[in-house]
Amino acid sequence: MRPRSQEAGEFLREGIREAAFYLRQLHFVRNISIFNWQSGNRTVTGQPKDNMDTQVRTPQAVFMQPQRLLVPLFQRPYVWNEEMQWEPLWKDLVRVADRVIQKPLEAQLPHFLGAVVLQQMQSQAGDLQQRTVIDGQQRLTTLQLLLDALHAELTQAGAAVPAARLRPLIANDEAFRRHKEDQFKVWPTNRDREAFNEVMAAPPPVDYAALTHGESRMARAHAFFAEEAREWLFAQGVDAVSSRADVLERCARELLQLVVIDLTPTENAQEIFETLNARGSVLTAADLIKNFVFQRMLEQGANVEEAYRRYWAQFESPFWEEEVNVGRFNYPRSSVFLNHWLISQTGEEVVAREVFTRFKAYVDFQAGSTMIELLREIDRAAGIYRSFIEKADILEGPLDRLGLFAYRLQTMESEVVKPVLLALLDRPVDPLPAEELGRSLDIIESWFVRRMLIRATAKSYNKLFAEVASLVKATPAKAMAAALQSFFTTQTAETNYWPDDEEVRNELTSLPAYRRLGRGRLRMVLESIEDDWRGWRRGQTSAAGVRIRRGTYAIEHVLPQSWHRHWPLSSGGVELERDARIHRLGNLTLLSKKLNSTLSNGPWHGANGKAAQLQLNDVLLLNSHLLKEFGATTWDESSIDQRTEKAISTILSIWRVPDGHKVATARASETPSINVEIQDLMLAGSLSAGQTLHSPRGKHSGHTAKVLADGCLEVAGVTYNSASLAGIAVRKQRTNGWYFWRLEPGSRRSLNDLRNEYLRSLGQDVVTDDDTGNRYVRFWTQFSEGLTSAAGPLKPHKPAPQNWTALAIGRTGFWLSLFASPREDRLAVELVIDRDLAKTRFAPLRDQAPEIEAALGFELEWEELPGSARSRLRTVRRESPIEDESQWPTYITWLVERANAMASVLRDRIRSLP
Repeated sequence: MRPRSQEAGEFLREGIREAAFYLRQLHFVRNISIFNWQSGNRTVTGQPKDNMDTQVRTPQAVFMQPQRLLVPLFQRPYVWNEEMQWEPLWKDLVRVADRVIQKPLEAQLPHFLGAVVLQQMQSQAGDLQQRTVIDGQQRLTTLQLLLDALHAELTQAGAAVPAARLRPLIANDEAFRRHKEDQFKVWPTNRDREAFNEVMAAPPPVDYAALTHGESRMARAHAFFAEEAREWLFAQGVDAVSSRADVLERCARELLQLVVIDLTPTENAQEIFETLNARGSVLTAADLIKNFVFQRMLEQGANVEEAYRRYWAQFESPFWEEEVNVGRFNYPRSSVFLNHWLISQTGEEVVAREVFTRFKAYVDFQAGSTMIELLREIDRAAGIYRSFIEKADILEGPLDRLGLFAYRLQTMESEVVKPVLLALLDRPVDPLPAEELGRSLDIIESWFVRRMLIRATAKSYNKLFAEVASLVKATPAKAMAAALQSFFTTQTAETNYWPDDEEVRNELTSLPAYRRLGRGRLRMVLESIEDDWRGWRRGQTSAAGVRIRRGTYAIEHVLPQSWHRHWPLSSGGVELERDARIHRLGNLTLLSKKLNSTLSNGPWHGANGKAAQLQLNDVLLLNSHLLKEFGATTWDESSIDQRTEKAISTILSIWRVPDGHKVATARASETPSINVEIQDLMLAGSLSAGQTLHSPRGKHSGHTAKVLADGCLEVAGVTYNSASLAGIAVRKQRTNGWYFWRLEPGSRRSLNDLRNEYLRSLGQDVVTDDDTGNRYVRFWTQFSEGLTSAAGPLKPHKPAPQNWTALAIGRTGFWLSLFASPREDRLAVELVIDRDLAKTRFAPLRDQAPEIEAALGFELEWEELPGSARSRLRTVRRESPIEDESQWPTYITWLVERANAMASVLRDRIRSLP
């Protein structure tokens, strides 16, 4: 065991070496960081050109001195968001803090945040020192928002001393201020300046709703960090707040690191900026580890060429170089494997950004092996890893328990379980017997599938399964299944409990599975039911001897989604009750070939009926059992309920829990939908600045929109801050820009397709356009019937598959727009006044607001839309999710009454305006 001081010194040297790696990977090679490893005293040689200063610095070192870091006007505005940057940064900080709490006396490994490039500016004596931010303004701005939010929460929690230590990092002392804005350490672009200044200057507790720029990304970032900090500080009760405050503040100041490249005033900043952002070739974790491993082997006198050929060359083959999706990003499989291997070895959560750093720490302080021995271990684990991945891709024929487990977990995109699989399988000493392995996989799979079916949160899976990997590593083979069962049955938190039979049954009985579960996951569940009915049960082999072919069958509705023509309601039947059952498990089956719409929507009986078509697929018991039990009768709501109950019973049998298992965990409601903007797609790499979007074929073909660096769209030289406003500029009427703008000329692929892919990458369920459209057609059809019955001044239009409709207010030339928006959870009726008329029509109407609202009998929201010359007045009903079709009569009545009232009251007033 080496002394703490030696370990700390080693961490420092490794940090410098990582900085050098980073600089070289960015091709910043005019004279920077040429590596020369000397045995026993590894140093970095080579000096940057023009006295350029390159250091690894903490936020304390970056922000402590009085200064202003100025973001040039030409740089893009602040675009980081919660899903892609704020939440990962917060998790990184908390991960470091948790390690400090668990091992307070050990040398702590800092978390590396990346690089920033600054350039010194000439200033007069006595002026505040300034630097231009050449690269890294998003990172620096976010750090300021994080530190200020921490300061506010520490102050509110009574932790005055740690709060005081943060204060110099977020505000320049008054002695250095000549102007009010001199208090800020970072000075954003013009567009972001007001929002940044407002939230940073707001006294705690910050009332975000009262901020003028409360909806800006700056304010939202500040609010996110404040809420997360408050929750973390009080997580162990009031008594622990003081000690946790000290840890969190210390980690934010001292245990985050940046590579700071500080240019002299004479350095060519533009050349460097282009080098960093255009010609850089990012090294993967596998690249960095490879360099590290073989440099060490040279030091240890090993045969490097032989070791490379035997143990590493495989990682440069197509299988290992293939990029795989993990959460929100793509990584080479070799890097993902090394991440999973590290977790299996350490029993700790290791995020992708920390793989290289954590690998070095493992080698130096935990492995206890020579580098050649470690390479042999990695090689052995890689063979195991590749084996179960390839088994998951076997879609037909015999499959052992491990292969079936790998396939099912692959359909659920559950990468987090792979470190546990490695820990279970890579046991050269005390290997698991096949029976014990099977029981262990049964337990893990049941836990995963049951949580997927009830759509429980996956928020803490990475941390939980790192803990499971640690448990597996420490458990004797003969006790493995018992240990895993005990672990999962004793979990009580909402993020990790094992759902019992009652909860799963209650959830699936009314779950619209076709809409709520991803297609691959739903297909896997139906395949599993089919295999079970064929006799492939736990420890049993089917008499038929053949499993269903996996991943290829089409999911079909027995009672079609468009049922009105050929499937009349029985006497006393209720349309809403039938619609509620369309997407349930009992109404779904698998077919070898998807039926065309005519056959799919056809009647139950007859030569071309649905029953006859299913007969052609009777190789599947899902269909033959259905026909045997219900073929001679009418397939209706009762039939769906019976078959749903049978499917649920099979599911509970396939994915069992221990006898008597019950949980008493109150599960939170589903995670709300994520609001996606064009900037989010740009950050995810789906769109890029300068890319051209195209209008669809038809009446409006030939128009284009250019994607700008700040997420706006430019059409015919005019800038619009949303896709819909850009679409309105082309169509001259209300337009959903996500569906309007296409990625290629004549293509059907739209911005909405990119948005759905982004949402899926975040683990969000995405409802298909067909499902949504059918629901809206039914909703607006019922609305039209209600509007006609009311005999008011408005006349209905043909229902369309969208979340809005528009109604003309007589011959005034004005229209009312009606919205039924599940994403915003609201109903609304609004009058939008176009840009050409806004100045002459909106203000006079607003002057009459008291009289108008008195005549209506309800208040209106009067709004000038930001970023547009348009204005609107509207009435809104909150908390009206139209997914609950039982509430449609109430919602439709509200819309009809409000729309007719607004048309009646506004018609004459609009005509009287100049």
